[in-house]
Amino acid sequence: MFQSYDSIPRLTAREHVHSVTETSTDPVFSVEALDLIGPADRMDHFPARLTGSDQQRVAVTARKA
Repeated sequence: MFQSYDSIPRLTAREHVHSVTETSTDPVFSVEALDLIGPADRMDHFPARLTGSDQQRVAVTARKA
């Protein structure tokens, strides 16, 4: 698993996932992706407000989308 999550501090979890899903050839809505893997209840939080495991889930979701 990643030790560095490559988060951009000024982007929320939703924005991180959306930045990748909008360029995908088979896009998934960022809200749906975060609902599946989490943290759906914190999708509007910035990386500094997420736990390490939530940051990791956002990173994985953004890379898989």
